[in-house]
Amino acid sequence: NLPLENPGIDIGDVSERKALRKSLKCKNFQWYLDHVYPEMRRYNNTVAYGELRNNKAKDVCLDQGPQENHTAILYPCHGWGPQLARYTKEGFLHLGALGTTTLLPDTRCLVDNVKSRFPQLLDCEKVKSSLHKRWNFIQNGAI
Repeated sequence: NLPLENPGIDIGDVSERKALRKSLKCKNFQWYLDHVYPEMRRYNNTVAYGELRNNKAKDVCLDQGPQENHTAILYPCHGWGPQLARYTKEGFLHLGALGTTTLLPDTRCLVDNVKSRFPQLLDCEKVKSSLHKRWNFIQNGAI
């Protein structure tokens, strides 16, 4: 997996492209998002995105499970939306496909709310204590 920031890939000399953008007085991508497509959901705080695989059981991934249960489950890996996890700079772990706009529902947060035997999938904004929704993630390690 490549990190989202500074992947260490040499993109070559882009000075001509930068000069062209300057001479054409082009706006940056942030301007585009703010003025042309403001409803686009932004995931700027994402550190990692992809499947969360169980290293003890081959081909088993963390999955949203039935939405009405609000409980994450282990399920055979298939790579579709319910198994896509997003880990944020704040230490939150979201499950579900990314919503392209603010008009679509967002992913839910994996929460240890102490009331349930298993971690729950809840709206992160509604969980009061940050201790119940922060996870320590280490690449190729346990969460």
